[in-house]
Amino acid sequence: MTRPASRFSIPLPMLDPAPFTVNHPDYRVIRLTRQDSDRLQVLYAACTDFFVMTEGTAPSLTAAQDEFTDVPEGKSPDDLHFFGLCNAQERLVGVITTAQQYPDEETWWIGLMLLAPDQRGRGLGSAFYQAFEQWLVEQGVNNVALSAIAPNTSGRAFWQRMGFKEIRQTPPRTFGKKTHTVHVFCRRLDQVAGENPMMAPYLSATAVIDWQHPAVLALAHRLAAEQDSVNAIAQACFEWVRDEICHSVDYQMNPVTCRASDALQHKTGYCFAKSHLLAALLRANHIPAGFCYQRLSLDDRGAPYSLHGFNAIYLPEWGWYRIDPRGNKPGVNAQFSPPQEHLAYQPQLAEEADFPAILAEPLAIVVAALQTHSTWDALLHQLPDITPQEADDLGLLKVGQALTRVLPSNKTL
Repeated sequence: MTRPASRFSIPLPMLDPAPFTVNHPDYRVIRLTRQDSDRLQVLYAACTDFFVMTEGTAPSLTAAQDEFTDVPEGKSPDDLHFFGLCNAQERLVGVITTAQQYPDEETWWIGLMLLAPDQRGRGLGSAFYQAFEQWLVEQGVNNVALSAIAPNTSGRAFWQRMGFKEIRQTPPRTFGKKTHTVHVFCRRLDQVAGENPMMAPYLSATAVIDWQHPAVLALAHRLAAEQDSVNAIAQACFEWVRDEICHSVDYQMNPVTCRASDALQHKTGYCFAKSHLLAALLRANHIPAGFCYQRLSLDDRGAPYSLHGFNAIYLPEWGWYRIDPRGNKPGVNAQFSPPQEHLAYQPQLAEEADFPAILAEPLAIVVAALQTHSTWDALLHQLPDITPQEADDLGLLKVGQALTRVLPSNKTL
């Protein structure tokens, strides 16, 4: 859906002190004015690394004051808007500066986004920008654009993770004492609300998949920080959960965890909880993630049976792709190698099953089992299981996507 450009033919009534909120209990967004120049100057001084990289020198003593009058050609100071990110102590730790209706009436231009060095790597930058973008969408803005110098590789990677596409590069330009090629990026906001609504449930935060938890967000963006593609981010998240979160039975660890943030906090979980954490990390990085299940014999001979949980993720290059973060051990070798699957287990007995459905939420019977038992050995004797009829009733037999399956033949719990 394209919103009419005439929406911005008159100045926007943006006098509210806090136009949008960031999804973090210890931070808030404020609108900055020229009266906040001193606070902004302190932030600039803390971000000297950025100014040295860009201009070859520390920020001038009037850099913050100048920001409020440095307007693009054809615009006025009234077209500039400054949003600050404050922590619980009211310290200014981040800023986004933007010009409305520039370079055209359907576009807002981000002139600068900075985060204090001690606040980086926590997911705050993503949360700050995403809150700003959502506010722009609600205002009817169609596009947002920005530029980043060539040496700012981490910044360019950040904007690409936020969904920006590079549209061009400029000839070398002078910035203070330095000369840089500039990369120009743009993101179509008029398509954000309509970005495949079928994927929305696979990106949502829930009580169990609590990807907006600060610790989960911080890890998600730390894992993504040095990656340059969706596939690489997905693989980094998968391998971290597979290798760093101890399987409850393998390591005989308590407590039994369910929520993604709890699995992260305690560094342990059954296969189900590990799949919850992986889904949360992926969703925090805008990668759709769902849940898949198998029905397996606990001893490879027959009853008792149990469900086994893992994930499916949506990769732009391959579509839905299933991965199993259960954790490797002798006889189990789950890998990330799209388009081929390398899961932990392969059903072999008549009563075992590999359910084809990709669910947006974990099964209620799984969540109930995890929340009912507090120790690994107690749950081991009460693992969730379903009959074929129950599987049909729950929609597990519905074929969602065609998947290439290359599964190991050796199955052990």
